[in-house]
Amino acid sequence: MITPDALHTQHAHGTYLRARGAHYIAVVEANHQDLFNRVRSLPRQEIGLDHFERTQARYHTAVRQLKNAAFAHIDYPDARQVLQVRWRRDLRTAN
Repeated sequence: MITPDALHTQHAHGTYLRARGAHYIAVVEANHQDLFNRVRSLPRQEIGLDHFERTQARYHTAVRQLKNAAFAHIDYPDARQVLQVRWRRDLRTAN
């Protein structure tokens, strides 16, 4: 399992890894604009939360959300699933 950063989310890198039997989790950010736009066009609002966690610390509240969706139409080597991980920390919520 390979988990490269967004710099390595390139078709050539995905093809290289899959040709060698590796699995990967590719981080998609705006540096790969076409793929970024395709992922953002998925109906995220219609996908239910798989995980939700709210933790309270002394000076902040942290919220973590995870969504997961299978798909077949995004052009990236052997990609079949999208994960959306959101993490937010609210520093205004002090105890």
